[in-house]
Amino acid sequence: MRRLSPLCLVPLAAQLASAQPGSPPNVPLSPGSVGQAPQVSFERAEDGATLIVVPPMAQMAAPIVIQASGLYRLTGNVVMTGDASAFVIDRANVTLDLNGFVIVGKRQTQHGIRVSGVRSAIAIRNGVIRDFADGINLTNCLSAQLSDLIIETCNGDGVESTDSVSVKGCTFRNNQGYGASVGPSSRVSDCIAIFNKIGGIAAASDSIVKDCVANDNTIYGIACGPGVLVLDSVASRNGNAGIFSDDNVVVSRAAANSNTIRGINAGPASVIAESSIHTAQSFGIYCDSGVVWASSAASVGGAGIALVNSLGSAVEASSCGIGVGADGRSRAQNALATSSTLGVFVAGSGKDLSSYNNNGSGILATSGGIVTNSIARFNSPNYEVDQGRIGTVLTFSPGSFSTTNPAFNHE
Repeated sequence: MRRLSPLCLVPLAAQLASAQPGSPPNVPLSPGSVGQAPQVSFERAEDGATLIVVPPMAQMAAPIVIQASGLYRLTGNVVMTGDASAFVIDRANVTLDLNGFVIVGKRQTQHGIRVSGVRSAIAIRNGVIRDFADGINLTNCLSAQLSDLIIETCNGDGVESTDSVSVKGCTFRNNQGYGASVGPSSRVSDCIAIFNKIGGIAAASDSIVKDCVANDNTIYGIACGPGVLVLDSVASRNGNAGIFSDDNVVVSRAAANSNTIRGINAGPASVIAESSIHTAQSFGIYCDSGVVWASSAASVGGAGIALVNSLGSAVEASSCGIGVGADGRSRAQNALATSSTLGVFVAGSGKDLSSYNNNGSGILATSGGIVTNSIARFNSPNYEVDQGRIGTVLTFSPGSFSTTNPAFNHE
């Protein structure tokens, strides 16, 4: 088979035009080698794919550069001996199937797979990438699909991309940056991101993170830009927050347990629904100008749910069950607080609150706080008791107001 010295792929259309009927097109190249290491060649498969033929034990110092559209399938492991990317994709409409093989680098400045130039319709699947700067770098890519990959022990991110990227069924672990960092209008689904240095998954604006696990990362489990939707995901045992979001984010059916600082930190105008959180310090849920609905949160060292300009929901087993900010717009409604040091702290307004079996006040309203249609029972007997409701513990500061317990109004 004829071999070419340039480190590029001869355009497939030209190869097909010159090939004899029934014979595979000649699509070989020399990717560079160390010493007398054998060269890599390109061959035509029966299904129309182009095979990237890598001899056993091959080591390479220069990248394999793909310069024609089409489907490519790897036939062996790729080991880089120099500071170079393993693959450079220099054309749109390319699918690279790693075919279960491993790409290994030297953890320096280059990437496992890099897209060169502004390209679109790139797909990379089915393999292992380890020990590069970024595992896959898509910063010049307009749209891409990544699936069934394991990317680990890279000096930067497992995946770094711009917008419109789909990442599905991938595992990211022990990378020094994020496991996967995707740009706006992207989707990350069915992925696992663990033990990454900065965070598990970072999703820029207007993206979706669904059915993902992001545990045991040094800072964040899942970090979200504005307008991101996080569904059916777990973010636990991370060093800072399980889910840390910008504004206008929706978090639904999430679990964020045993994170060091906060379970879920939601920015302005966000919604947290049907989620369960337990955290070691600070807040289970911190919500700024948003809504927390049908959720349970607990914190050993802070409020289960801390509300600022917000609406609140159910909480139990916290140092402070629900903390309602004093901004004049915060409100807790239809909420339950149990087994906490302090059931409900109201500096804004509380309505239809239930507070039981807390070690301190069931409901503590500070100056300006308003509490209506609420009940607090079986809380610490060392606090004031409303004689109209045996066992109720309500403590009010001057300037607060309660329509449930008028004896404790202090206007």
